Amino acid sequence: MGPVRTTILAGAVALGLGLTSVGFGVAYLVIAAYHPWPEFPFAAFWGHPELGILFVAGGLLVYGEGVWSIRSWLDRRSGAPHDISKHGTGDDRV
Repeated sequence: MGPVRTTILAGAVALGLGLTSVGFGVAYLVIAAYHPWPEFPFAAFWGHPELGILFVAGGLLVYGEGVWSIRSWLDRRSGAPHDISKHGTGDDRV
């Protein structure tokens, strides 16, 4: 596979993993709210809301990485300037 397909594939995988992780974290928090720690069969794994929060935060970071990867590939492909500070604010009126 060439670098273009690898970049798009990596971005797509990151998007999918990020959404999956966020979904798992939200589900973990919702289920944990309705099934307290003593009633759930996996007591060692359960009862830690910070674990769900970490899954959500990590998923958002991975999702952002996927978006950044795909957008950077699209910017390189379109020939857009890499440093917009050298090109003004975009308002070309006189």
